[in-house]
Amino acid sequence: GDPLTLPVKINQIIGILLSSATIFAIFGYQDIAGVYLFDSASAYRTAGGMGVWLSAGFMVGFGHRFASAPTTDHFNTGVPRFAFGSIVSVAIALVSAAFTGNIREYFDFLNGDTFWEADFNEEYASYITLAFAVGLIIFYLVRNSKGKLGQIEIAVNIGIGLLFGIGCMVGGLTRRTRVIEFLYFSDNWNPSLLFFFLGAALTNFIAIRFIIEGTKATDNQSKISIPLIIGSILFGLGWALGGIDGASGIVCSYLYFPNVLILFVPAGVAGVYAG
Repeated sequence: GDPLTLPVKINQIIGILLSSATIFAIFGYQDIAGVYLFDSASAYRTAGGMGVWLSAGFMVGFGHRFASAPTTDHFNTGVPRFAFGSIVSVAIALVSAAFTGNIREYFDFLNGDTFWEADFNEEYASYITLAFAVGLIIFYLVRNSKGKLGQIEIAVNIGIGLLFGIGCMVGGLTRRTRVIEFLYFSDNWNPSLLFFFLGAALTNFIAIRFIIEGTKATDNQSKISIPLIIGSILFGLGWALGGIDGASGIVCSYLYFPNVLILFVPAGVAGVYAG
């Protein structure tokens, strides 16, 4: 593959963590202009045990890779191009997630307490993460000043990660309670994520139509295949079980220990490589 793929992704992850850790270090769990960006730690501690979080992470990662990225590839760039395969992938993932979200209440083991009640200070974790992100930025800028991935490219990819992280937080994707309320159809159904997805799709459509002109959907986005169907189903299952996907899991990884930090995210990475 492209030798720059891994450094590009690393720098985008650095940007994601930088945005999240900076905001949490300043505001904590407080609302910003009436908008809460993070759930309390208890929302993650009462969301199933070790098996649930490992399964959720692995299915999200595996499904993401096996279906050629239902969220980033298909939703962000395929759906705005009206690519049939991408539309089917996103629809299957949503149906799978909604089905799982509506039956999980009948299975106690999916909603039990965490296997490990850790004494964890989220504020200190945000400071450490912020320092770590800044340190990595300095490291990459120094090491790649004349390398294949130059300083401008590093800054651009970190900026992309910053915007992506902010979008996840403002959109509510880092709040598993909001995701569960969206997937579970009841009198308290919360449609706010629907408006976020529609807004994101419209923004991407405008960008592709008027800014990134001349680009076409890929074969993976245009065609329906068995891997696309299976991967999309698994991605939806994992998203509903954990209440977060791979991207939002990275955004809030340092906050929710142990469920997200040492179970969901590593299992997601393993799923990506297995897919």
